[in-house]
Amino acid sequence: MRLLKRSPNGDIKLISVKNDDDRPPYATLSHTWTNSQEVTYNELVAGAGKDKTGYAKIRFCMDRDAQDGIEYCWVDTCCIDRSIQQELQTAINSMFRWYQAAKKCYAYLLDAQVPKEVSDAQAFPISWMESFRRSRWFTHGWTLQELLALASVEFFSEEGKLLGTRISLEQDFQKITKLPVEVLRGKRLSDFDSDEQIGWTANRTTSLREDKIYCLLGICGVFLPLIYGEGEVYAETRLREEIQRRKEGWGMERLRDRAVSSPLPFARNEIFTGREDELQSLKQFLLPPYTHQRMTIYGLGGCGKSALAIEFAYRALAQQAGRLVFWVPAISRESFELAYRDIGISLRLPGITDDNADIKELVKDALGNSRRAWFMIVDNADDPEALMNRVGGDPGTARLVDWLPKSDGGKIVFTTRSRKAARDLTQSNALELRDMGKIEARQLLRQRIAKQALLSDTKAVGELLELLAYLPLAIIQAAAFIDSNDIAVNACRNFRL
Repeated sequence: MRLLKRSPNGDIKLISVKNDDDRPPYATLSHTWTNSQEVTYNELVAGAGKDKTGYAKIRFCMDRDAQDGIEYCWVDTCCIDRSIQQELQTAINSMFRWYQAAKKCYAYLLDAQVPKEVSDAQAFPISWMESFRRSRWFTHGWTLQELLALASVEFFSEEGKLLGTRISLEQDFQKITKLPVEVLRGKRLSDFDSDEQIGWTANRTTSLREDKIYCLLGICGVFLPLIYGEGEVYAETRLREEIQRRKEGWGMERLRDRAVSSPLPFARNEIFTGREDELQSLKQFLLPPYTHQRMTIYGLGGCGKSALAIEFAYRALAQQAGRLVFWVPAISRESFELAYRDIGISLRLPGITDDNADIKELVKDALGNSRRAWFMIVDNADDPEALMNRVGGDPGTARLVDWLPKSDGGKIVFTTRSRKAARDLTQSNALELRDMGKIEARQLLRQRIAKQALLSDTKAVGELLELLAYLPLAIIQAAAFIDSNDIAVNACRNFRL
């Protein structure tokens, strides 16, 4: 996580916070984006973008939290390097908790105006209420979590005048958003069922279709890998499946009764293409019984590491139906610990839901002492420090990697984009995943497009695959675009992900 801090000379700089325990008090900014006017991470680092309206919003947040005695603030436009896919994944999965952990949230409504002659906006709401109710802030998908994550949300007009708080404007919010008054008063989000939670975004919009679902992750209390290009329907299906999985758990008896089902985040991809050599390498190294093995799959983002791990997991289950399979996203310490809690619940470990339960210790002991075969995928281990560093640098604390279980029947596969992380985690036991071959890439594209006539131009198909660098994720996203828009490949030469 990065936070903004004002330097003595007045410049705004970024600082990195590696662990939640080291995070200083901070405020957050809630706002809607304006095209080409937001300051990005790279621009802020370079000292650019100061002429943009987005920079004025950043300064507003810094000025406001200084008045409240807060030294740091977090703004989504510039505190996330969106050019790094894994960082974006981590941020979106963690964003709700980041807002929740803030001391205050300042909602800046660029399209809510207060007349100049009104000095005390709260005393004369009639002067601005009409523009307030029409504000785009109330119809944007991402602002929903910002409204609900923290009770201390303050609303400001374009001029920076305080309009009120979530509490003082409760009746207006209820009329505008149609949200239950109970949720506005702080009732636990987990007390609402998933249908109701998902329905809260029905009248909200996002720039990307999938974000209408992804903006609900924190509200629904789940982690989910992001797959831009899958569309809103598929994203909602995955969200509902993950909610149901967490709700029901996967007891030991149920796992024994299932031949190939498992608590994996995705159903098996029945049209998985290629990678047979890599699957064979994983099988030879990981599946021999009675020996604990660990291996890392590494390669560029989008090359199919997670997809390969999922396919291998299903093949391992098919070979040995009683094998336990667990998925642990390592995008952050939070995601790791939440996954361990789910594992403990699925195994029905005594005491796992106690308030003071040592969840990581309980799971490590249970799997470490188990005689059953189990397989754990530690996905997206791109930041070695997240797994290898001790909390706050304290030598007396355990690293996350120290909580990984070890038993003769246990196997662990890591996925990462980092060659260094692969070396640190499993030394020479690493499998580099390269781009797909041309034949495999063509097969993948064909399997993902229902109307084969769209692929009639063989030359255009080859050019598109070359443009996409034969990366599976890029091919899948391109196929989704072509299929959903019914566009022939030769008509989308300028397609960009």
